[in-house]
Amino acid sequence: MSPWRNADKRLVALTLVVLVVGFAQAMRSSNDFAIYFHEAWEKLASGNFEIYEVSRPTQGGYYYSPFFALVGSWFAPLGLSALKVLYALATALGFVVGWNYIKRLVRESGAAVGFGVGALSLLFATNNILGQMLTGNVSLLVVLLAYLGLYFSTRHRPAAAGFFWALAANIKVYPIYLGLYFLWKRDWRALAYGAVFALTLLLVPGLFWGMDRNIEIHSQWIQMLRAFGPQSDFGRLALQSFAAMGYRSFMALGWSATLGLKLMQLFTLGLNVFVLLKLRRNSPGDNVWAIAWCVTFMALATPASWVHHLGVAYVPLFTLVLAHAIGLRDRLAYALLALGTLLYAGTTDAIIGRTLNDVFEAHSVPTWGLAILVLGAYRVQSLAHKKTPAEA
Repeated sequence: MSPWRNADKRLVALTLVVLVVGFAQAMRSSNDFAIYFHEAWEKLASGNFEIYEVSRPTQGGYYYSPFFALVGSWFAPLGLSALKVLYALATALGFVVGWNYIKRLVRESGAAVGFGVGALSLLFATNNILGQMLTGNVSLLVVLLAYLGLYFSTRHRPAAAGFFWALAANIKVYPIYLGLYFLWKRDWRALAYGAVFALTLLLVPGLFWGMDRNIEIHSQWIQMLRAFGPQSDFGRLALQSFAAMGYRSFMALGWSATLGLKLMQLFTLGLNVFVLLKLRRNSPGDNVWAIAWCVTFMALATPASWVHHLGVAYVPLFTLVLAHAIGLRDRLAYALLALGTLLYAGTTDAIIGRTLNDVFEAHSVPTWGLAILVLGAYRVQSLAHKKTPAEA
């Protein structure tokens, strides 16, 4: 049997371990799922449309779309225990599909995912996966839907690409950022299909509730979205992204925190455009880099980016960079990747405890780790592009 197949089997075993532990976590807790999702779905199922806590929008609650609430209400009669099982299974399936998609991306870029690269990438993602299954968050599934949209775009199926992109952006708004990838690729049909499907998903609840109520509930949803972010009572520390760091930094300086958030979002968009301009649309390898960069900057531009939840968005770039860095033997790239990973993934409460973790998050240490990882990734990409075809 080839070494590659042996490595693949060992990665499958590691993946199963993560899933088993995650499933146990979901059955034990899933607090967010019970409080935010099931509670809202039960309300809708009983005819109560007050699913958004607009009177206390910064203290937590249901922040997802009315369409997602409508679909969830159909399953509410199953009961919380059954829904927890379905949630855990769906999350596990999402992890498996997403992980295999990431490995395929790396191979399409001309690199290999051996056991070492795969194990380190799984380790990098494990805290995020387990954190999501413990709390009952759906960010992994949202990112998976976004991955499917990107996948179908690369396979020249614009209708499917637009549908999954629109579905992801309807559940949580931040995947709309991935429209930048479709613009870079000039996939105008996927953009058009995405716009049509997005509008359709906004109107669907009106078929069940009436358009007047649908407009009212969407207005409440928008109000909740505007209130959620670094300014929320529970988000001032835990939210880690360039946007959240800008908010905290400007607030500490006594400046407009909202201005800091917007400036960092523009800065993130500018960085994304800069790296995309360095890539060629007709190159399969560059297309992989473009996907990894866009998913990464999507998370970095999102104000409400939790370390435990949107961390899965950084896995494609981390795995891609790691696979290419091994053959480059560049000490600076290694140092940047190691330091960035330590500051981002090594400062979680599971490793250093809640008290020290709160201090690090208050000073945006995980975000600084992500910034260093971005620098390391750009260096690896630049060095990989300088290699001759024979070396590659």
